[in-house]
Amino acid sequence: MYEVELSFSFLSPVLEDLIVAKLVDQGFEGVWIENRSIKAYIKKEIFDIQNVQNIWQNLSIPVNCQVHEIQETNWNAIWESSFEPVVIGDKLLIKAPFHKDIPSYPIEIIIQPNMSFGTGHHPTTHLIAEYLLQCNLTNKIVLDAGTGTGILAILAEKLGAQMVYAFDIDKIAVQNSMDNIQLNACQNIHVYRGTISDCINITADYLIANINRNVLIAEMEEYAKRLKDKGVLIISGFLMNDTTILIEKAQGADFTLLQKIEKDNWNALVFKRRQL
Repeated sequence: MYEVELSFSFLSPVLEDLIVAKLVDQGFEGVWIENRSIKAYIKKEIFDIQNVQNIWQNLSIPVNCQVHEIQETNWNAIWESSFEPVVIGDKLLIKAPFHKDIPSYPIEIIIQPNMSFGTGHHPTTHLIAEYLLQCNLTNKIVLDAGTGTGILAILAEKLGAQMVYAFDIDKIAVQNSMDNIQLNACQNIHVYRGTISDCINITADYLIANINRNVLIAEMEEYAKRLKDKGVLIISGFLMNDTTILIEKAQGADFTLLQKIEKDNWNALVFKRRQL
C-alpha cells in the first residue's frame, strides 16, 4: 500500500473537498487531512502517479507530493489515534470500542476503525445517517451499496429494517463490515463482496449508495431494477457541482427527486422510483 502526501501552500475548504473527491474516484480508500496537507492511501496494484499529478496540474495549483510505501496495519493506528465520537442530532452516537465514558443516546453504533470508508465523520455518511433517522424502516428491506464499515447497514437494522443486504467490492471493507455487524449484535444483515449486479437479485424498499459520482452514474439503472415501485433511493459521495448530472441520470432511470440535502459542499439526493 502507498501513502501519498500532498502539501499545499493554500488549501480552501472547497478545494480540499474537490481534491478528496478526485482521489476517491481514483481508488484511494482513505484520506486524512491536517492543516494544508492531505494524506491518501491506495493499493499498490492500482496506484498511478500520473493520475495523481493530473489532479493538481488540471487545477493549476502548486503541490509538494511525497509517496511512501507502508504496511496496511498502519492505517488502524492512524484512525485509533484520531477517531473522535460522532453525534448526529440527539439520536445517534457513533463511537469506537476504545472510547470510554460517553453519555448514552437512543441509538449507539460501535465502529472499529479500519481502511473502510464510513465512520460517520465524512459529510456524506453524516448526510445519509441524518436522513435515515427521519425514515420509518420498520419491516423494510434495505440495500446498502458500497457498505464500507457497514455503518449505514447497521443503522438501518437499528431503525427496524427487516433485512439489510450490504455489499462492497473491497475484501477489507467486507471483513470490516462483518466485524462491525458482530460488534453491534446485528442479526438481519447479509454482507457480500461484489457489485450490485454481481450479488444482489432482490427488490428492496430502500437503497443506499454512498459511493462516488462515476459509480453512481454507471449503476443507476441497476438501482432502479432493485427497488420496488415507489421505493426510495438515497445517494451521496459527490460534490455539489456533480448534482445536476446525477439528477438527470436518475430521472432517466425512472426516479423522481424528493429531496436534496447539503453539508460542507457535499450533497445527498433522495429519489422515489416511479410506479411503472
